[in-house]
Amino acid sequence: MDAIIEASVISVDENIRIQLKLVNAFPDEQQLWTQTFDSDMSNILDLYNRVIKNIASEIQLTLSPEHQTQLAKTRQVNPEAYKAYLRGMYQLKQLTPEAKQKGLDYLHEAVRIDPAEPFAYAGLALGYLEIAHSPLDQGDALTKAEAAANQAIKLDSTMAEVYAAFGEVYLYSLWKFEQAEKYLVKALEINPDLALIHYHYAWALYLFGRMEEAIDEHLLAQKYDPFDASYAALLGALYNYDGQYENAIKEVHKSFEIQKDHVYGYWVLGSTYLKMGETDEAIEAHRKLAEIHPWWTWALGNTYAATGHIEEAEKILKELEEAKPNPWNAYGRAVIYSGLGNKDEAFKWLKG
Repeated sequence: MDAIIEASVISVDENIRIQLKLVNAFPDEQQLWTQTFDSDMSNILDLYNRVIKNIASEIQLTLSPEHQTQLAKTRQVNPEAYKAYLRGMYQLKQLTPEAKQKGLDYLHEAVRIDPAEPFAYAGLALGYLEIAHSPLDQGDALTKAEAAANQAIKLDSTMAEVYAAFGEVYLYSLWKFEQAEKYLVKALEINPDLALIHYHYAWALYLFGRMEEAIDEHLLAQKYDPFDASYAALLGALYNYDGQYENAIKEVHKSFEIQKDHVYGYWVLGSTYLKMGETDEAIEAHRKLAEIHPWWTWALGNTYAATGHIEEAEKILKELEEAKPNPWNAYGRAVIYSGLGNKDEAFKWLKG
């Protein structure tokens, strides 16, 4: 069947209405089915389960026993805590330091409102993992992520988001790759349609040296959330690392169509042009990146170093040295030192 699901959501106070349409898209557009679901915010998880079961029934999809068991479970949530969780996760996707901090604040608010809510702690773990990949990290973000993930799994050991958080902690913090893969695979068994898990599993596979699988997994992340610019841009990064430069540039432009001036888009674009030997284009892309997102100036510094613009690279390096040390600019220093051929200083900052 060549059909798509169209959905509209209306939220008024604590009430939610979801209207679904099943539309035959080929050869002629035709509405096949429509249904409306109503709920209050406290029963949002039951609403999700009812929607999934109805769609599966309508398209004659047989759910696995595991999925049927999962969908049979339901519980109420604190509406205000869940709203804070959703706002936090939204802000984390904006990728600026200010938005990441705002997202983390919302997730802390979710925990404060309902300390027994596993979504809040799973989100908090994912939030600290985002902080760990930004200039906001003071060196303890991964430790805090691990603590939040531990609390989340104590509260609910059946949630995909909880296992995803644990998988990331084992991947990025504890460096126990077998356990990381185990948790990420478990998360996908619980919810194979969650783009976030496919995305993180893709990068785990890349770190494991399984590039072809990593690209396939990243394509699944993009399939399940085609409107997330990060999934397009960072799929481009994988293509770049695999030497598929034309595909990398194609994905970057896709990310710009979704979100203008996307941070990862300019980073991947400049890095790809650099590998292709397109010096001017690489510098221009990373100059634009540094203008719009100043915390990425190290990428421009590295490109200057790699293209023989030593004075410009050293100027950016000096600015990083004058800034307050944190894991983010330590990594930036290491990258620029490496580009300048000073391997000893590069390793010093990587270790530091």
